[in-house]
Amino acid sequence: MSKLTLYLNKLIEFILILLMVFLTLCVIWQVISRYILNSPSTITEELSRFLMIYTCLLGASYAVGKQKHLSIDLIFSYLSPHKKDMLIIIINIIIALFSIIIFYGGFTLTKNTFSSLQTSPALQIKMGYIYMILPISASIIFYYSICEIINNIKIHKTNKE
Repeated sequence: MSKLTLYLNKLIEFILILLMVFLTLCVIWQVISRYILNSPSTITEELSRFLMIYTCLLGASYAVGKQKHLSIDLIFSYLSPHKKDMLIIIINIIIALFSIIIFYGGFTLTKNTFSSLQTSPALQIKMGYIYMILPISASIIFYYSICEIINNIKIHKTNKE
């Protein structure tokens, strides 16, 4: 594993931990303000929604990097090692292609919302900041997929020899 990949893993882990801490604090404050103070906070409700979006998308990219994404292991149990390597390469090619589509859609959405005046209702921040996580996470997923394809091609070549 390259130093860049290790650094990226640590950075995403740190960001995910921070996001989860802030998300937990927002939800706790929301519960306290709603049920104890009888004055629900609209800011924490919207902020927790946005933090959840960021956590899910960054978590998905982290899962791809760790090769812990959703897959059906039943197929792998019936394949030879040579065919397993090939299937892993094909799966990562599909993931890379999917990430390109998500990047394009997310980049377009981000660009359009930054140029418009669309803001979030409670926080009054541009929605482009929220949508920005789409191209960021898609780029990370693409990077991890390409790294995994390269690693599996190397493994496939050494197994062949």
